[in-house]
Amino acid sequence: MGYEGANGSTGAPGWTDQSPAAHGLANTTATIDTSQFKFGTAAGKWISSGATNQSAYFTSGPNDWNFGSGRFTLETWIRFNTLAGTNGSSLILSVTGPGPTYSWYWWIDSSGNISWNVSTNGTTINTDINYLWSPALSTWYFIALDYDGTKYRMYVNGVMVGSSTTARNIYYSAQSIGLGGNSISSGYWLNGWLDETRITKGVARYASDAGFAVPTAAFPRVACSTTGTTATWNPADKSAQITLSGGNLIATDTSTGDSGVRSTTSHSGGKWYIEWTSGSTFTGANTNVGICTIGAPLAGVGNTTANAFLLQQGGSGAVWFNGSQAGLPQIGQFFTNRIAGMAIDLVNMRGWFRVDGASGLNYWNGNASYDPATNTGGVDISALFPSNAAYPVFTSNGNGSICTINSTFTYAAPSGFNPW
Repeated sequence: MGYEGANGSTGAPGWTDQSPAAHGLANTTATIDTSQFKFGTAAGKWISSGATNQSAYFTSGPNDWNFGSGRFTLETWIRFNTLAGTNGSSLILSVTGPGPTYSWYWWIDSSGNISWNVSTNGTTINTDINYLWSPALSTWYFIALDYDGTKYRMYVNGVMVGSSTTARNIYYSAQSIGLGGNSISSGYWLNGWLDETRITKGVARYASDAGFAVPTAAFPRVACSTTGTTATWNPADKSAQITLSGGNLIATDTSTGDSGVRSTTSHSGGKWYIEWTSGSTFTGANTNVGICTIGAPLAGVGNTTANAFLLQQGGSGAVWFNGSQAGLPQIGQFFTNRIAGMAIDLVNMRGWFRVDGASGLNYWNGNASYDPATNTGGVDISALFPSNAAYPVFTSNGNGSICTINSTFTYAAPSGFNPW
């Protein structure tokens, strides 16, 4: 949210979600104010005076506010007119209603204490981080809160001011998200301004006890494409036996020994989809596609090697994780000119493969009832990627085996998954 719009407005464009996963127009009585802003020409303004109490919330796409036990980042610029609204405290961002619909909320009380509060059952509230802040009025501050899978951290102007390592599976009751209040307008309204508000599900953007440099410009607006990927094979991260062509989209094994190549891009959070096409030549039973960590040796990232989540091209088309196939799917071998798709959920730490173009192979992990969009039937990959970045990988032990990254997808990505 950049809040760039006409002064006094409660509609577009100022109250339009600008994210790749846009959630329609906010329901708001708060207004756009061009007299105050951190970046651009306007900010969102809330009034809480007893007689006038303003709110803003988004009602569509509510599952995006369901963080559970996954990574996330909340961040915004904030400026206070008073430190407390009508009820003595002011919500900054919240997904909460009355009990038993508590989920999470970030707020500041009349003394200026800023705190992070969550519920794991919808009824009991846990104050996991509390910072005795007392900010000055009429001053812009950059505040952020993130969770990296191990630690929750809260920051003011780039400095970590509090943290918690208490693991939480945050309760969710499908409440809408409130900005400067909550979705049911039950009090605790902000009296002040927000600018450049951003919520990131699946990624801890800062994750540092040492803090970070405060943004000096508005957040970038990133378009979300569902038609293909910009990933390529990395010429600086491959075995000597692998040759690249086609703008580094095509990898060819020129030896009979173990070899491999990683992608140029990685992710440590979020939900991602990628496709590969097998070439017209296939000679290695242990040729694989999938993901691995940066530390996995390319000459040995075969299906029996740790630090990888792989689909074996030959044999039974087995799925391998951390060097084992025990208890994992076998979705059928695929040889030449076939398309393998992978969905990786680094929020819930699950992975799926499928092979399209042949009867029986086009089910995720070989089962018609499995679906990444609903988080069903995925292989648990949490032991591999709790904190390490995941790189797409192609490994081969066959002269002439070819693997091409699909720059244009043949099949649709699962709902909620972005192109790698």
